[in-house]
Amino acid sequence: MKLQIDIRLIAIAILLLFGVAAAAEEAAIEPSDACPQISRAVNRVAAAEHQQSFALDLYAKTSGNRGPNRGAIPAVEARLADLLARIADLRATLRRVRNARGASTNPTIQECLQVGAAALARAERVSSEVERIVIEARDYPVLPQESIKLSVPAARPSAGLASEPGPPGAAVR
Repeated sequence: MKLQIDIRLIAIAILLLFGVAAAAEEAAIEPSDACPQISRAVNRVAAAEHQQSFALDLYAKTSGNRGPNRGAIPAVEARLADLLARIADLRATLRRVRNARGASTNPTIQECLQVGAAALARAERVSSEVERIVIEARDYPVLPQESIKLSVPAARPSAGLASEPGPPGAAVR
C-alpha cells in the first residue's frame, strides 16, 4: 500500500515537473531577450530557405531531354518540411514576444516584431511556391481557381402570397 502511494507521488511529481518546464518554455519573454529571440528565429528561417534553394537547384537541373530532375523531389519535400517547421517556430516566437510584458510600449521591440512579421510573410510566400512546385512535380490533380465554386443551394420559394394558388390539397392560411 505504501509503495503504491509512493509511486503515485513520484508520478505526480514527474508530471508537475514537466508541466512547470512546459510553462517556463511558454513563459513571458523579458524585453531584453525579445529582439535576440526574433533574430535567432528569423536566421533559422533564412537558413532553411537557403537549404531549400539548394534542393530546388538540384531539382531544376535537367536530366537529359526529360526536364527537371524528378529524383530530387524527396529532397525538396524534406527541405520544405524543415522550412515549415522553422516558420512555425518564428510564428510562435513572434506570438510570445507580442505577449511579453512591456512589448507594446517598447519601440525597439515593435520594430523587431515588424521585421519578424515581414520575414514570416516572405517565408510563407516561399513555402507556398515550393508547395506548388511539389504538387506540379508529383502530378497531383489541381483544380484551376475559376472552377472552384461554392455549392450554395438555390433559394427555396417562400410559402407564397395569398393571391398565388398553392399546390392541390395545401391548407390555406
